[in-house]
Amino acid sequence: MDYALALWRLVCLLILALVVGPLLRCRRPAGAPPAPASLAAFSGVITFGFVLVLGLQAVWTLTPEVSQGFRDCAALDRRAYRLRSPHDRRTLADRAGTPLVVNLTTEQGIVRQHVFGGRIAHVLGYHSPRFGQTGAEAACNTELSTARRPAWTILGSLGRPGNPLTQPLRLTLDAGLQTAAADALGNRCGAVVVLAPATGEVLAMVSGPSFDPDNLSQASFRALRDDPRRPLLNRALAGLYPPGSTFKPVTAAALLAHGYGLATAVTVPAEGYLAPGDSQPIRDHEASEAARLGHSWAGHGRLTMRDAMAMSANGYFAALGSRLGPGVLADAGRAFGLDRPWALTPDGWQTDDLMARAGSLPDPADNPAQCARAAIGQGRVLVTPLHMALVAATVANHGQLRPPRLLLDAGSPEPLLVMTQPIADRVAGLMRCAVTDPRGTARGLRLGAVPVAAKTGSAENSNGEPHAWVIGFAPSNQPRLAFAVLVEHGGAGSKAAVPIARSVLDAARREGWLSGGGTP
Repeated sequence: MDYALALWRLVCLLILALVVGPLLRCRRPAGAPPAPASLAAFSGVITFGFVLVLGLQAVWTLTPEVSQGFRDCAALDRRAYRLRSPHDRRTLADRAGTPLVVNLTTEQGIVRQHVFGGRIAHVLGYHSPRFGQTGAEAACNTELSTARRPAWTILGSLGRPGNPLTQPLRLTLDAGLQTAAADALGNRCGAVVVLAPATGEVLAMVSGPSFDPDNLSQASFRALRDDPRRPLLNRALAGLYPPGSTFKPVTAAALLAHGYGLATAVTVPAEGYLAPGDSQPIRDHEASEAARLGHSWAGHGRLTMRDAMAMSANGYFAALGSRLGPGVLADAGRAFGLDRPWALTPDGWQTDDLMARAGSLPDPADNPAQCARAAIGQGRVLVTPLHMALVAATVANHGQLRPPRLLLDAGSPEPLLVMTQPIADRVAGLMRCAVTDPRGTARGLRLGAVPVAAKTGSAENSNGEPHAWVIGFAPSNQPRLAFAVLVEHGGAGSKAAVPIARSVLDAARREGWLSGGGTP
């Protein structure tokens, strides 16, 4: 029912109250005795009640938010959302139909409950009259709510098999991957994102620390809001971080597109690469570690691009990246969508909670020193974990970027061509070397018969230990999932982020994602 019809009904009811009611009481045969006072009073009560009920129904239709507020007032208890009936709001399920959010009848009435609790809280979000809406509960509110539909439509659909009003709304998430990623991250500050490269479907998205979406009160919400670890923040979408060496596949793609080859060799001094006009050399991790321990280090010597990617040699990519210039690196980053606020939902569903923050890239006016640092994912470069998962997914998908999405039955947008397939395949080979090479920083992701391509990162920041990163995809010869892992202040990506990614890949292998064709 639209608002115009509801308003017209309300007007008609008012006319009925003002005109028809008095006429019923006044139309009597000539000479008839007056109607008993009790009958007149009864008639008035009936007319008033009839008008009141239908008027409230019209107001209910006109302002579903008001009616929703009446039903939600029970949220003053420790539930984020309470329903009037089990069919007041559709449930949510993962891609295989596994329940994610259900409606349960308890001693508190009919309540909305998250099956996996905090392990999936940031993606699903909550729906509360006191604290607002977040996540999929907000983005999919129109599809989830039955409050705007006439009661007879809802009642008539209850026993109808396959009716959308009684069926769960299915998301692209895989409950097994989601819980495995959440358990692997634990209570650390960070994020895990897993995508299907060929479709852009979000298979898992975890942000830590998390919270209990079914246990929100004024006191608990205030504590969550004031917590310095920011548990309400979806770091996968809203956290901006320097990517460190996980940006090197972007730099490599730009180098390959501008005439450099896999065999291009560079010798970087042991003390590091000093860009023109810079006062501080860019050193490799080994040089920094040797200096910290008071040891000497002779340097890597002459490296090819393969060697440099496997060992994550900063000096190599800083030297060649500075030759490209900041404009070329910025263009490469934009091609990968690193400056875009990607929404996980179709147009019209966009909410702040399900939209990535726009990253930042080098300024074309940057000097050589700034350009050299941008080439290794430092300086002006800031991204979200979703952005870096898209980098891995684009390489895995032969250079085509599939925009991310969360609704299973939504159509997949057209892919964006980031780089040619030959270049993408060369970058994939470089990332494969980081796993297979005995010196590779991602060798902890070897899965035996399942080939994996990956790139680690340790991103320096001014607030403590470096952020630990790893991005990648598997199987590298027939990619079916891509991932990004971030651990805030985790140190080396090989030590803090790789074990989390390994747990996710182990779960993916158990669930059949890493074998056969198609999706499980």
